[in-house]
This record gives sequence, C-alpha cells and structure tokens, in this order.
Amino acid sequence: MEATKEELREIEDYIETLRDVSHVKNRSKDEFLSLYKEYGYEILVTESTPIPVELSAWLHLTKPPMKTKHEITLQMENEITGLEQTGFFPYKRDSKIYFNQRWLMMIGRKE
Repeated sequence: MEATKEELREIEDYIETLRDVSHVKNRSKDEFLSLYKEYGYEILVTESTPIPVELSAWLHLTKPPMKTKHEITLQMENEITGLEQTGFFPYKRDSKIYFNQRWLMMIGRKE
C-alpha cells in the first residue's frame, strides 16, 4: 500500500500497527522510486490504483481484539465527521465505513 501524505504518515502507520502488529511502515511513491534508483533500476511503469476496502472486512483479516477494532472504527468515524485525520480518508457507503487503499505498481529493469 502506498503511504498517505507526509503529515499523516505517523497516524496512518499507528493505525496499521494497531490492526497488524507485524506492520512496519508504508512507503511513498517517491521512496519506492529512490529505492529503484539506488539499486540501478530503470523505471518502466508506475501506476497507482485506489482499491475500495470496507473497514470491518479489513479488520477481520488480522482479527485484532475487539477493543482495537473499536478504537480504529472510532478514529475513522471521527475523521468522517470532520475531526482528526487518519490518512485513510474514510467515507460511508451503504451505512458502512470504507477507505481506498492505494496500491502502487512499479516495474523496473536492471540496466
């Protein structure tokens, strides 16, 4: 997943780690481009695709404790109502909370 804008990365990674303790950090497109360059790859394709994800399904994947599910859900609801941002930019659809994961595809060729 591509990282959110810089000023929201800390909260985004915090929420990701609450849900999945193995999470380390999301990287930005620029960070990935730097890694490709550092290791001598020519970038052939860079594409970012938003994928809608339903919050409860996303939480179910890692089965966090109920308290954690509640905390994450509350943070998402707070952002929807105009309070503190999470970096996920959640929205409601059919009375459920969704957000768009930003999948980044990069194809490179070693010169």
